[in-house]
Amino acid sequence: DALTGILNQSGFRFKVSDILREGEFSGALVIFDITDFTYINRVYGFQEGDRILKELAMRLRSIFMRSDIIGKLGGDEFGLFIYPLRSKEDVLSIVKKLKSVFYEPFKVKDEEIPLSFHAGISIYPEDGKNYLELYERAYIALKEAKKGAIGEISFFNKEMEDKAEEFLSVEKLIKKAVENKLFILHFQPYYRLKDLKVAGFEALVRIKPGKKLIYPGEFIELIERGVFADEFEEWMFDELSRILSKWRIPISVNLSARSFKNDKTMEKLIELCKTFKGNLVLEITERLLIEDIERTKKVLGSFRSCGKVALDDFGTEYSSLSYMRELPIDIVKIDMSFIRGMLNNKADRALVEVIVSYAEKIGLDSLAEGIEKEEQYKILKELGCTYGQGFYFAKPMPEEKVEELLRREGLTSL
Repeated sequence: DALTGILNQSGFRFKVSDILREGEFSGALVIFDITDFTYINRVYGFQEGDRILKELAMRLRSIFMRSDIIGKLGGDEFGLFIYPLRSKEDVLSIVKKLKSVFYEPFKVKDEEIPLSFHAGISIYPEDGKNYLELYERAYIALKEAKKGAIGEISFFNKEMEDKAEEFLSVEKLIKKAVENKLFILHFQPYYRLKDLKVAGFEALVRIKPGKKLIYPGEFIELIERGVFADEFEEWMFDELSRILSKWRIPISVNLSARSFKNDKTMEKLIELCKTFKGNLVLEITERLLIEDIERTKKVLGSFRSCGKVALDDFGTEYSSLSYMRELPIDIVKIDMSFIRGMLNNKADRALVEVIVSYAEKIGLDSLAEGIEKEEQYKILKELGCTYGQGFYFAKPMPEEKVEELLRREGLTSL
């Protein structure tokens, strides 16, 4: 991990997987994250947040043994693999060591800030025979811990088995989709509101194991956490290359935290962008863009030399207009919750007006998500919103329907 100097998500997974192949022993996989770390970033700034993460990594290395594996799994989430375990007392020792990491407050500027955590633990080999099984069970335990008090540590137990089986079922689905090429893209158009011309399409992934479509809500979280992520990414790049070489129109794609934080992935996206100049749009959430503001400016600055960046779901996270000015973006996507609410909620309508007006003043385009009614479309057009997307215009559609729409609109594909 470039920030902390410990293993990143991929390195941690590979290292633990190698150890699990070495022979018979007992071990424990611990996943923990810092409670309310976004508050630290928001109040004290991202440089201070990064400094805390570096110090936390140093504390972990000083307290745990050299043989223990330490990794940063993303954001403020860390992983520990402790082995060999000789008795149950060793597991209690892990808990004590982890708590001791947070005994001393962290110094932020001139203040001492006490931090805490939640953690989930799975035991090898009882809770899983490989990294994926152990990770899933530790992650389920972490989610259970977050339901309790600050500092809660939860061990995976048989009562959580149903949730583990759900995870494994989704994992099998992803594996099947990778092996049998069951991933497909559907495309939802967005329109220029002033003349209702198609301005571009958002690419949305689905799994189609038969006649029924399976939507991202059922599988994308596991992919973003590393389950067949490399294989999925390779498929996505191939599909984007094929589509962009075929259509002369912007295609926007949602970028996950995992992909954005991977330098090699971003380099590949920039190369793809250069090949199809002007027609690739990256959609990135507010939270992801401001996690590492300096890296964001550098990476997206390179991408914007040939493509565009859209700030997705604006208003649902930190809702600061200053981010619209400071971040390297071209389009602001207004979250559908405000579009749905603006007909009956004065506050929602006022917020939409402010976002659209401010975006125009600083040279950004605005795109309203989730337009479902004619009245919403008319209000947004009157406000000067640049683009609109939603079921009022069109639902996501397969590739052949896109071809028909392009022909009707007089937009030729190559």
